[in-house]
Amino acid sequence: MRRLVFILSLLILPVLSHAATYADLQRSGIMEPAQVLRTGIETLTSYMEQNRNPEPAKLAHYLEQNIAPYFDFKRMATWAAGPSYRYMSKQQRAQLVLSIKSDFMGVLAKRLTGYSGSRIEYLRPRGNLARGKVILGVKIHTGNGYPLRLDFKLYHGKKGWKVYDVVANGASAVSHYRNDFVRQFRQQRVMARSIR
Repeated sequence: MRRLVFILSLLILPVLSHAATYADLQRSGIMEPAQVLRTGIETLTSYMEQNRNPEPAKLAHYLEQNIAPYFDFKRMATWAAGPSYRYMSKQQRAQLVLSIKSDFMGVLAKRLTGYSGSRIEYLRPRGNLARGKVILGVKIHTGNGYPLRLDFKLYHGKKGWKVYDVVANGASAVSHYRNDFVRQFRQQRVMARSIR
């Protein structure tokens, strides 16, 4: 019995430790999607509380190192491009992934300063863990009227649980990027026709 308790404590210790990184938790194999989300949010809110007005470059570096690994920007780009993704070159695909990542992280950085000190309510998970897809919701209570509702869509892949879409008050980030992609694609077609 003591041995079992010792082994369980060794397995749970990385989850309880704030020093454990996202990669450490994912490699341990014990990190469920709700824990992925909670760890990411706690990491981010802790950083924002310690750095009330971070320099943009430092914030961008922090987000790249500590928050970006929670997201699958390649999957976001694939969904945003839709069927066109198959016909894109490797360079175009990489550029689309980089563009979405840059925009997403930039928007996140801008919005973060407004939510420090807010109360976060974790909602009941939806979806099917066994199938590897879940939606985890949170409400951010700022004290200024209605709470902000965020739904994080996660899937379980080779690298563990990853966020592939965020829905803010009903507006999907991937749908936004898809609309942008379609608009840019149409503009390029119109320009190409006018050159002929």
